[in-house]
Amino acid sequence: MTWLSNLITWINGFVGNFGWTIVLLVVAMQILLIPCKMFAAKNRKAKQACEPEIRRIRKKYNANQLGVSMDDPKDLDPEVRKMSHDERDEAMANEIEAVYKANGYHMWTGWIPTVINLVFLLLLWGGIGDATPDGFFTYTMRDIGGAANNYNLMLLLATPALTLVSGCVTLISNIIKNKKAGIPLKPIIIAGLISLAISLALSVWIATSVSTALAIALVTLSAWSTVAGWIGKLTGNAADEV
Repeated sequence: MTWLSNLITWINGFVGNFGWTIVLLVVAMQILLIPCKMFAAKNRKAKQACEPEIRRIRKKYNANQLGVSMDDPKDLDPEVRKMSHDERDEAMANEIEAVYKANGYHMWTGWIPTVINLVFLLLLWGGIGDATPDGFFTYTMRDIGGAANNYNLMLLLATPALTLVSGCVTLISNIIKNKKAGIPLKPIIIAGLISLAISLALSVWIATSVSTALAIALVTLSAWSTVAGWIGKLTGNAADEV
């Protein structure tokens, strides 16, 4: 962790505040990840383009998400009917793989930004512990006497506030979208309120139980995702993915 703690110390020499140093590091990481996230967004669109053909292939082999069915319908292709279930599985897998390849879909690339962010947060937690006096920023609010510390008071207020704003915007957006589509709104509103309540409880837990350094990083990530999501909704493009 020496290189990261040295980097944190160097940035803090200019900023003069470890909290803002963490914010700058997280923002810098998200900016560096923009090409990767744009590729992941493109990959998701490629998968969506594959779905109609994938459904056709599954129907051809009398299969669903769980695999080939044991009961063949009367209109099943005679050539397919002659195949064993193992042969159907193999033929179907080959055709699906060909469709993915033709559309440029790569199965595991969507996880890359998430994995990088997770590794970054773990490294940040260790690096900030080495860089700060007595590892102060690796303490939780409980360790340092509740909300008496300014950073933790900020987190206690900022984390649920960001969660509430983001959740409300998402809920309102879903209500408007489903109302236009003529879909009943009551189940959507109930599910949205339950999700918001769970998110708020989780955000309070993060602010009070997670180390100060990680909490600041998570708040920054939440703010980044919220703003990017709003930009995406306003522009109708993949900005919400960055």
